[in-house]
Amino acid sequence: MVISTFGTKICDDALVYSGGKIKNANRIVEVSPFTIHEKFCGGVRKIKEKLPFSHDNAYLYSVFEKDYRKEITESLKDPKAGIVVIDMMVCRRLFREFKFEDEVIYRITEDDVLARNIENVRRELETERGVKIKSENVCNPMKMSPEELETEIELFAQTLKENIGEERLVLLKAHNALHFIDKTNRIDIFPNPGNISNFNEFYDKCVDIFEKYVSCKVIEMPEQMICDSRIKMAYTFHFTRNYYNYVLECLYAMEQGNYSDEESRRILDAHNNREKIFVEEVLYNPVVDLTKHRSYGRKIILIGNCEVYEYNLMKKYGMTVYKRVSYDRNSTMESIMEQLEDVKYQSKEYVIAVPYIYPKTKLLEAVWRCGYAMNRDCLCNFHPIYRLNNFVGSFKDIYNNEISSNRLVNIEMCGIGCSIGIEASKDTNPLKMTVYNQADISIGNGITLEKEGITSLFYDGACAVIGKNVKICNRVHIRNSFFNTVIIGDDTVICEDSTLMNGDGHAILDLHTGKNINYDLNNSKPEKHRIVIGKGTYIGIGAFILSGTRLGDKCVVRDRAFVNKSFEENSYIGGQPAQSM
Repeated sequence: MVISTFGTKICDDALVYSGGKIKNANRIVEVSPFTIHEKFCGGVRKIKEKLPFSHDNAYLYSVFEKDYRKEITESLKDPKAGIVVIDMMVCRRLFREFKFEDEVIYRITEDDVLARNIENVRRELETERGVKIKSENVCNPMKMSPEELETEIELFAQTLKENIGEERLVLLKAHNALHFIDKTNRIDIFPNPGNISNFNEFYDKCVDIFEKYVSCKVIEMPEQMICDSRIKMAYTFHFTRNYYNYVLECLYAMEQGNYSDEESRRILDAHNNREKIFVEEVLYNPVVDLTKHRSYGRKIILIGNCEVYEYNLMKKYGMTVYKRVSYDRNSTMESIMEQLEDVKYQSKEYVIAVPYIYPKTKLLEAVWRCGYAMNRDCLCNFHPIYRLNNFVGSFKDIYNNEISSNRLVNIEMCGIGCSIGIEASKDTNPLKMTVYNQADISIGNGITLEKEGITSLFYDGACAVIGKNVKICNRVHIRNSFFNTVIIGDDTVICEDSTLMNGDGHAILDLHTGKNINYDLNNSKPEKHRIVIGKGTYIGIGAFILSGTRLGDKCVVRDRAFVNKSFEENSYIGGQPAQSM
């Protein structure tokens, strides 16, 4: 089988595993799809045979030369190739646009070869056309308006349809990987996954536009794409062998003429299952090891159906699970506690293992209420801490963290199973937060921050609901401890240097009984674990708001007040401790 490829190196990497069964007649890698339409040839028709350009990498130079001579389309037309695989991830490539004095346009991909030869390129273009360059500009497709992007992809699609034909085209849907297998055979995450998430969102837009104008065979996007241990650096990807075999299986089916919708779905489902098993083998290793080192001879209770965890626990350490608790995305706190009723407050005999957590299920709170402390009696999976810096968009990682933000945020992710939803704001100052396991955070539309605005810390099971049009001034800090809730109503103003301290930050134990006094959720009033601030409330400079505070609507809290109890709406509050004035 002979094919051609246009895009990134994903498909070409897959061909290595074909053992020579599939050959690549024309490997066009990292050339912008927005340079190949004939309207961007700059009117250059007769380019001299020998060009005064150079580069150390012969392959990169050969592709650059084809782009310069506008021979990419001719290469892809090669009749030896039965199909041409298009990878739209290459749409991210920058390109340089030259405009001549007669308004004719010439484009070429922005890369290392061009940078090295840019002066010669300018000189040659003017010589070959006999017209001076009036202006030049480096274009970033990711900064194009939706209308501009659609126009560019339509021209690219038109070029392919006219020169290659839809029946020979194959669209490879792919994403940059967010995770990779590191040298210690654990799953790690790239330094700033927010950037990768932004790229992937852009690729999806490009694919959607392309499919509007081209009807062709498609190699569908798998559920997840993970790099193997040969990762070199961020954005230099080598995916798992399972993924490359999936691409090859699709190509083999096309060669045999049986790549129907049914067959493509069967191949994709089989791949997703294989990859899931492979990833779980790596994903759950940390909690397997943690169980061995922290069980101290206790019997193991497993929450959720995780055969890979059980298999590896037995294989590595000869340990078995004593009790299984049913758990899925629809489980409630009550259903989990009911299943743990017979082992309640028996952490000296049992340890609980939680390989995965779904957002919003209150699993950890259920376990805590049954007397099992985090990290000591309840062992969760974990991941290297990562950050979403200046992030806007949607993001989901392999640890069931689900994040959607329509404004700039800086999030330090320290846990799993979190849900974060942040609505839009015109304000551009980043909202900063550190988040642990199964935090649930919702921030409404129009939040306004000053330059040194909010920093926040949300521990396991913490919940925060911040309403619309809330204004937060400089150096405000929110600390929300285990399973506590902060609610801030619409149109509230929190002045600088104020602190909302919801929880003591550590356990207080009774020396005689050993019971947890301050975090006993079953035997303390629910309001002790809440801070509720009503709508339209004003909190003055340096105020200190503690657990158990409940402010009605339109209250005013004076500067440096110390608040730890309930007040009716329209109250004027001040003092240490605070009282109505």
